[in-house]
Amino acid sequence: MGIQGHSREERARDRELNVQRFRRFFELPHHIVGVRLLTKPLEGCGKRMRYCEGVRRSALYGEKLVLTERELTCGGAEVALGFSKPLFGEARLSGTKGVLLSPLQKMDEADVVLIVATPSRIMRIAELYSKIEGPIEASFSGDAAVCGEATATPFIEGTPNLSMLCSGARFFAGYRENEVVLGMPLEVFERLSATIVEDSITRALCGCLMDDIPKPLVDKLVSMGFEKATDHFMGYFGNSIVRLHVLKDDDMSEFSLHLPVRFGSEEEAKRAIESATGMEINLRRRENWVDIALVVSMHEPLHRACRKEYFEEEIKRAIEGMLEAERKLRKAVLKRSSSQDQPPNTA
Repeated sequence: MGIQGHSREERARDRELNVQRFRRFFELPHHIVGVRLLTKPLEGCGKRMRYCEGVRRSALYGEKLVLTERELTCGGAEVALGFSKPLFGEARLSGTKGVLLSPLQKMDEADVVLIVATPSRIMRIAELYSKIEGPIEASFSGDAAVCGEATATPFIEGTPNLSMLCSGARFFAGYRENEVVLGMPLEVFERLSATIVEDSITRALCGCLMDDIPKPLVDKLVSMGFEKATDHFMGYFGNSIVRLHVLKDDDMSEFSLHLPVRFGSEEEAKRAIESATGMEINLRRRENWVDIALVVSMHEPLHRACRKEYFEEEIKRAIEGMLEAERKLRKAVLKRSSSQDQPPNTA
């Protein structure tokens, strides 16, 4: 299921762009997770865990996991996902031999898309969905949440469903109090992503106004070499300029970093985008520029996080990752240009 009418490479590129567009627009710091229900026997990842834990690991750390009945440690997930039959009543799913979990942009196909986010971000997704498809009619009970409510229900019914999670997900898998999970079929995700235009992304990425940002946070960023602007900070790192936006959120716990990279032509910028398949970065092209964007969550209000040692280290690590991405893009473009300039071998 998914994008039709293109080659495999084109579908992969389209899906990656869809994921990037969706994450930028809704300011999602975690990976969007794709789920594939497998009906043929295969070898699992060998790591024992709950299904909801696997989803969270894929969302936070980008892990690709195959879970079979041997790996699963939760009987509720085995029943909800169709590995085994319930003791009472009829099975909603059956015949499942394994489940593939992965960041969506790394998958050829997916049955269900899972989004781990705060209620405020899920609200924005629901607003967009309601304008296109109608309201989301959520069904949840606090039991078999990520496996049943967020995965099985969208797979069976073909519509999105929201899960407020269950005690097992929060206690054993480490979901935070301000996190919920929205599941939807891949086709629904792609329709939503297709409606998001670049102008909307630009508006969505604007940060809090400087007057709204706590003074300790402003002082800390200035001490790190950033300069204040109306709604963002700007800093020079090597020969590159990085913008930092404090994102509008309930607890102001996230920021986005933006690194504009200029290429010699629009064609080179297009090549840079094409070469980025598989790279864990968000990209957007505008004429001969490529913007590298990254959303970082500190998991606590930034005005508190900025007083701790890890704050500066986390920002520097994120910026270095973006600078490394810039180097890879430039190297890929240079390599491709050099290969095209080589004369044909007539020997």
